[in-house]
Amino acid sequence: MKLLQRHLSTLAAGHGGTSILKDYSHHQDQGDIPDFIIKVYDKAEADVYRELQRVQDPLTRFTASFHGEVCSDEVPDVKCEDGQKYIRLSNLLKHFKRGANVMDCKVGIRSFAEDEASRAKLRPDLYQRLVKLDSHAVTEEERKAGACTKFRWMQFNDGFTCLKELGFRIDGIATSGATVDKGVLRNALTVRDNAQVIVDHFLPELEDDGIGEMDKLQELAIQLDCVDKILLRLKELKHIMQVSEFVRMHSFVGSSLLFITDGQGPGADVFLIDFAKIQPVPQTKSIDHVSEWKMGNYEDGLFIGMDNMFQCWEEVRQLLDQKRQRMESG
Repeated sequence: MKLLQRHLSTLAAGHGGTSILKDYSHHQDQGDIPDFIIKVYDKAEADVYRELQRVQDPLTRFTASFHGEVCSDEVPDVKCEDGQKYIRLSNLLKHFKRGANVMDCKVGIRSFAEDEASRAKLRPDLYQRLVKLDSHAVTEEERKAGACTKFRWMQFNDGFTCLKELGFRIDGIATSGATVDKGVLRNALTVRDNAQVIVDHFLPELEDDGIGEMDKLQELAIQLDCVDKILLRLKELKHIMQVSEFVRMHSFVGSSLLFITDGQGPGADVFLIDFAKIQPVPQTKSIDHVSEWKMGNYEDGLFIGMDNMFQCWEEVRQLLDQKRQRMESG
């Protein structure tokens, strides 16, 4: 296996550095889109991929395929700690043209695992982020310590954004040569707000040079086609989640929906990624993925997020339909 380690050229939601890297197989030219990526090893995440593939759960239709582990001595061009391991995953961008648009949406009503809620370690760095987000939210105890727990930060951040309310949050958008400012994403607190962000920043666009009225209608048609493809995939994914034995037996926390479109269309798809915080539900408990979370009940709001995400994309389609009507009438 010949590897070429380079930072991913398309990033969203802070994934980068040496945490996720391109991985070229021996038969590929370095200019090709790589068959695989390698991601810093996490045992819990690796176990989820192994289990999904072992039982051949239908959810694998929407996930990367797992291709084992990679040791640090196989990545000589990357500065990493001795003994660092990676997992090798199929590259979900493989079948898209270069310069694809990528959007990372956290799904579920909380971003923290239950074991994180009981950790008492104080974090000055997260306190600073809390102060920056809302200085009035800081307690006197936190102010004196100059620190807060990770749980406190994550719980507040979930409520400050739309994650707790809607069960999804756009964490990052990257298109060829551009990323969307975090402030724009944080201000999207309703389904309508998020739909407008998608219309403004994510959907395919034709080249700007001298684009005429007919080209704008063509661009709109491409966008509508991509939206329809994504709506179909979201509908299929929700159905598969409802019949999946793996979903029934696990709490989904910290996972994301990865939306991809060709930069100028017509390709579009949706995948489920990030499994490090997925936890098995004890046999003595059962969850429905819609009930309110309370400590110890393992509820994750996964289906709430899926339903609101589908509604968001229906809203995207309505916005585009309204735009088309204005263009055709004016």
